[in-house]
Amino acid sequence: TPWVLLLQPVPPPVPSPQRRLVAGPIPGYLGLNLLELRDVDLSYNALTGKLPTFGVRFINFLKCLKLHDNHIKGSFHVLWGNLTELTTLALHNNKIGGPIPEAMTNLKKLEEFTMHNNRLNGALPESFGKIMPGLRTLILSRNRLTGPIPVEALASCHGLVTLNIDGNHFEFDGDFGSKDQVIDYIKGRLHKTAMVCI
Repeated sequence: TPWVLLLQPVPPPVPSPQRRLVAGPIPGYLGLNLLELRDVDLSYNALTGKLPTFGVRFINFLKCLKLHDNHIKGSFHVLWGNLTELTTLALHNNKIGGPIPEAMTNLKKLEEFTMHNNRLNGALPESFGKIMPGLRTLILSRNRLTGPIPVEALASCHGLVTLNIDGNHFEFDGDFGSKDQVIDYIKGRLHKTAMVCI
């Protein structure tokens, strides 16, 4: 039977200190013996410490991971690329920094990736999105990302409904010398109802 780990205030839409149930760092051993774990929701708490690897090498079937609205720091470990069954990764509203590693492109089943309001830096991997055919939501706004936007890769995500990478420090040059050119090009390749914000 698949396991679900849910530790969050109810209801979560209006988080407050009184509603936060769990505080402190996520134990590094979490997931070591939960090989059938499918869903982890630790959102809207007061978790601190570094972004864990918490046994990611042992969690082969994890589909949904929600750690958003906490105080988590640190950066991605290359082992995160082993979570190949993941469809939802929600880490927004934390203090996570560092680059998005190339290993994250292994998450080919990812449908929702939200990391807005963090401290990510570096460039988006050139292939990011290109090999994620099911990606529908990508929100990386209000970080510190730099470099060129992988326009062709993002435009090839034909299932993308929401793309928001605004509030970063991207470079615009060559064929895409402005935000408007990038937006027009990507929107022209996606569904007409897609929301694109750069």
